[in-house]
Amino acid sequence: MKQYLALILMLTFCSWLPAQQNGLPATRPADFTLSFHFDGGMSYRFEEITITKDSCISKVNEQGKLLVCRFKLSASALDSLYTMLQQNQFTQIEYRSGGQVYDRGGEKITIGWNNNQQRYTVNDSQNSFVQKAWFIQWNAIIDYITRLAPNNKIIFD
Repeated sequence: MKQYLALILMLTFCSWLPAQQNGLPATRPADFTLSFHFDGGMSYRFEEITITKDSCISKVNEQGKLLVCRFKLSASALDSLYTMLQQNQFTQIEYRSGGQVYDRGGEKITIGWNNNQQRYTVNDSQNSFVQKAWFIQWNAIIDYITRLAPNNKIIFD
């Protein structure tokens, strides 16, 4: 009986593996979220982009002047974003933390789904550094995400 149970568990696990792509489900989960944060370090600047299926928001602080942009991405745009994360192996990107770093800015991205019970974060800010082997993928992801917020629809809050 234990052998049958072990076989069933193994087959279930093996059937689950192909549905994953780099630690991500094969298709975009309905409740997929993405949070991007850029910190200027010593400069008084930050940028935040939050993406969900229902709404998106971009906040940029330039020397105390807050620019807020609300926008919505289509399902196909969300799917394209998700595919880009898969292609650039977001969940495989390695970064290390440690040591003292003073006033270093940088970027941090967190993705989540399943009511954020499944989450991945990659951090290249403060005392965390993306490994050099992943610079191309990391920069491609950063570039893609920062181009999503429409610059012509900025609302001042």
